[in-house]
Amino acid sequence: MLSMLRTTKRCILNCALVLLTSLVGIASAQTSWPTRPVKIVVPFPSGTSPDIVARLLSQKLSERLGQQFVVENRAGAGGILGTELVAKSAPDGHTVLMTVNSIMAMNPFIYKKLPYDPVKDFQSVSTVSAVSYVLIANKNFKHKTLVDLFSAAKANPKSINYASMGQGGAGHVVVELMSSQANIELMHIPYKAGALVDVISGQVPLILQPTTTALEQIKNGNVFGLGVTHPKRIASLPDVVGKDWLCQPPLPCQLSSNSKRRFLSSWRCLMSWLSLPV
Repeated sequence: MLSMLRTTKRCILNCALVLLTSLVGIASAQTSWPTRPVKIVVPFPSGTSPDIVARLLSQKLSERLGQQFVVENRAGAGGILGTELVAKSAPDGHTVLMTVNSIMAMNPFIYKKLPYDPVKDFQSVSTVSAVSYVLIANKNFKHKTLVDLFSAAKANPKSINYASMGQGGAGHVVVELMSSQANIELMHIPYKAGALVDVISGQVPLILQPTTTALEQIKNGNVFGLGVTHPKRIASLPDVVGKDWLCQPPLPCQLSSNSKRRFLSSWRCLMSWLSLPV
């Protein structure tokens, strides 16, 4: 498992090289940028997947561009608070956002009003990474397979809780999609912070996490994986079923051939206020 984590880190750092090429080009064309430390705002708590990615990148960016790239965590409201901070920051390219799909692609369809516009307020600097999600359970959770979980949830709707990092986030929307396809009802428990901690301690049995976040906890035996959102099993979690989970007996297959091939991923993208010199 340690080698898997090293591979994940290598992949992220390889992505950083692509990002560095982009930013070095910007810095060469606009010698006035960056003129002071650059703040990378992560709209989630410390230790989450976007935070880990941002900290790996900040070190390499600082070394290459000659200015400090400092990570600042501004968690709250499913990532909205930190995103609003960047949208309202000084338009000079020195405050950037490490964002994820839920903030830019999901929130506009969930909330009637947002304090930011993903299209008008931001431009993408570079996509950094994309990983599968994995549904994980506390080590003492009695349902050890998705078939067992689905069967129990069908027999007693809303009797099984799952945690997420907030209403409308990927950890909420993806689980609800799964529940809809499996024709079950789970009880959603949204958190501002500490959701994974409560799953590890057994306060809540289930949570959906990016594989990069979940691997260490699975390795330590604190949780176990039930299913990944990749169409098939993935190398880092060979014992966890892929997204064709809904076609396993005794459950009827409710996915079309096209939907079974879709890769539900968690992506990270570095974005700036529209004024970043490009």
